[in-house]
Amino acid sequence: MNRQFCLSCTWWLGCVAALGLASGCGSDSMYGDGGDANAAVTTPAGVQSGDVSVVYILTGEDDSTTDINVSYSRDGVVYRQATDAGTGDGTQNLSVSDTGAVHTFVWDSANDMPGEREENVVIRVRPENGDSDQTTSVTVHNARYLVGVEDEEIGRVRLYSVDNFDGDVVSIANYPTNGTYPHDVIHDDGYFFVVHRFSNDVAVFELDEENDSLIEVERSPFHTDGIGSRYLATDGDFVFVSNTDSDTITVFEFSPSAGELTLSPFSNMSVADVEGIIVRSNRLYAASEASDQILIFDIMSDGELLTNAASPITGSGLSQPGTFARYGSVLYVANRGASTICAFSVDGSGGLTAVAGSPFTASGLVERLAVGGGTLVGTRGETAELLVFSIDTVGALTELASSPIALGGSSFTVVATSAVVVAPTTTPEELEVFTIDSTDDLVETSDNPENASAPLLRAAFSN
Repeated sequence: MNRQFCLSCTWWLGCVAALGLASGCGSDSMYGDGGDANAAVTTPAGVQSGDVSVVYILTGEDDSTTDINVSYSRDGVVYRQATDAGTGDGTQNLSVSDTGAVHTFVWDSANDMPGEREENVVIRVRPENGDSDQTTSVTVHNARYLVGVEDEEIGRVRLYSVDNFDGDVVSIANYPTNGTYPHDVIHDDGYFFVVHRFSNDVAVFELDEENDSLIEVERSPFHTDGIGSRYLATDGDFVFVSNTDSDTITVFEFSPSAGELTLSPFSNMSVADVEGIIVRSNRLYAASEASDQILIFDIMSDGELLTNAASPITGSGLSQPGTFARYGSVLYVANRGASTICAFSVDGSGGLTAVAGSPFTASGLVERLAVGGGTLVGTRGETAELLVFSIDTVGALTELASSPIALGGSSFTVVATSAVVVAPTTTPEELEVFTIDSTDDLVETSDNPENASAPLLRAAFSN
């Protein structure tokens, strides 16, 4: 594209003709190459969503300033103006130095790519009259896939897409699991795992993002070596199953390339009264309900579970612990013998120390927990309520004045992103959807509730 033409009175039409999209040209076409300010951009690590912090360095003559333009591209060819979230250093009068001045631009990707999932986004910083630089590929997920397990004898799951920020739900498809009475579902690294409490096996589905679908892996479902297979956890290398009727834990070796599960020689480990399980930092935590304990196991590289020196955790307000949630270095466990939630800080060796004030009073027994942003939420099963707690800097809980929130029917699970909470109900068959506001409270979305088309017992989000 001819730069002089773009600067003329026919600039807009020139951009459209050259790129087919007016926003593909953008005002950064007026920023020259060469000059006093040079940009060096650092690629944000990991999967990004919403406000994306882009750190960059401006090098040039001391005590000078420059304006910048920031743009993004899905394909490395067509660039569009990046919306400034307003919480970084902005784009004007930015300091430049010969040793490099560090700045941050915060991109409001939710505004520019609402509900989109892109694996190869590049973000470019172009100084006025200077040399630009851009990131390598950045994964941006402003929507997540949600898989819900139907509360029926014949195993089936349903796939949805949920916008990370406004909670908009799109129903995609349903799939048989080839097991009976599915009970739990988790996601890890592009795979969903579904455990069945009657057929005692685990179905594995690969997420096919290109076609918005699930593909059941070959030979799925994979049989456990226990009875009453109900709860799942994974560290990425192994998949663990809590068998509540045989009081054992199944250990599967997981093959990420094929998605297959293989029983470990260290499987079928006896764990008394086992219920919910969760993994954190190469350790498996198991709720021993009737014993009022939390058991801790170190996960060895070959899948063997060795009892941690700090195990078992007793007292500390534990009363028939059942289900876990995790927030940074804090583990929460909901008690079934009291209307309380215990909070524990995890130390470097895997031990648990009760957070000051724990156990925290809840306005009823909690069926399932989830953490979204700085908010802990819990469903109450047939009581059809959602409990909402704010989390402080050390992990202490305060139930909010708006809690409990009445739901349209029984809810036995809840899932959350950093900004959205979804509580499926079994009757009526709905998805109760909320966004998390700046006070850590929940706000109903404009379309709440959404039709789930099935009674959902459990659910899990993708990354």
